[in-house]
Amino acid sequence: MLRNPPFGLRRRTTAGVGPDYDRLVINRTFLLWLHVVLGVALGIAYVSTLDYSHFRWWSRWSQQALLIRCFVPVVPYLISVIFSRRVVTQHRIGVVIFTVVLVAGTVAAGYCYISRFSDGIFGSGTLAVVAIQIIIYILAAIILLVDWRSRE
Repeated sequence: MLRNPPFGLRRRTTAGVGPDYDRLVINRTFLLWLHVVLGVALGIAYVSTLDYSHFRWWSRWSQQALLIRCFVPVVPYLISVIFSRRVVTQHRIGVVIFTVVLVAGTVAAGYCYISRFSDGIFGSGTLAVVAIQIIIYILAAIILLVDWRSRE
């Protein structure tokens, strides 16, 4: 084992704080990267279902328009990661179940986008799917990530 590992490979220690803080940091980092990966995957799935036959690729603002269209399904993950990072604790079981909820929500939303099932919901299907995802993710974070034992 190296006595002085190169820059960036050192294990950051939290002297005096303890393993609970280390686990909290790991849970926060894991949730951040999970939200990023799932948001990008759902954004790609959503953009792949749009019709670009009328889109002017050579125009000046075409890349910005594409990014704005890709941003719509990412909104639930952005709101969820901001909220879940505030309420996550060092306990693993809540994070594991919340991960299952996030993955299941991503699969369901991807199915709605790809199968065009969301077009028939409330007239504005994409916004309905986004709103339902936000509600489910926030409720799941409140129920699964908040440490109810310390709230007495």
